[in-house]
Amino acid sequence: MYKRYKLEHTSHLESLVKEYSSYGKVIMKNMRSNIRKDLEHYINQQGYIDMSKISEDWFPTVNCDVFLSHSHKDDDLVKGLVGFFHKFFNIEVFVDSYIWGYCNDLLSELDNKYCRTENSFFDYHKRNHSTAHVHMMLSNSLNKMINKSECIIFLETKNSLDAKNIIENGTSSPWIYSELIATKLIQITFPQRISQMEKRTQFQMLFEDFKPMYRGEISHLETLTAKCLEYVASKKLQTKEQNLDEIYKNSSKS
Repeated sequence: MYKRYKLEHTSHLESLVKEYSSYGKVIMKNMRSNIRKDLEHYINQQGYIDMSKISEDWFPTVNCDVFLSHSHKDDDLVKGLVGFFHKFFNIEVFVDSYIWGYCNDLLSELDNKYCRTENSFFDYHKRNHSTAHVHMMLSNSLNKMINKSECIIFLETKNSLDAKNIIENGTSSPWIYSELIATKLIQITFPQRISQMEKRTQFQMLFEDFKPMYRGEISHLETLTAKCLEYVASKKLQTKEQNLDEIYKNSSKS
């Protein structure tokens, strides 16, 4: 992870990316993982489930440039952003629910096999146990993707941040909360193309801007706007690295 941004949902952003929603949907469908196997495939002769292998197959680490932290309620806007970034910047955006699918599908398979009682009802304690395992796998996989991606963008909407608790930047989503924490804790990694002088300057800025972390805090995220994205798209640069660097350079001016 190198850069961290918050992108506010505005009418400008919506109009900018709206026409690329269908294109984004096609891109995400093509990126989707299709490696999953039946649950029986992961059970060894001793009856143990290979959870590491399940994690590799259901939540694989893929090559993406931008990790998009978002609410699943903002599906159309997310698809538009994916299409826009690919169309103008040749940038691959990671969207967990499309590339991996919902972890509830995996939970359903595990619960139906292991968490039912003799009368076919679900056992509360067994379900808690299976849910903890799946959610832990997903959380670890999300952190790996955040660490692997060069740029993290938090899509700030009324769905991702609760308006009632805006003073605290509160969110009702535990996944968004987890991702925001990860963006603060995961070490900044500079791309090879960044000069040593620029690295020293940015490290100094990071230390100067250090703030204690509170519930769902987003103060450490730089601001990214639709105006900046529109400007960089108009330059029609050739490579994704050039586009990313231009976004980094102009985000502070937007």
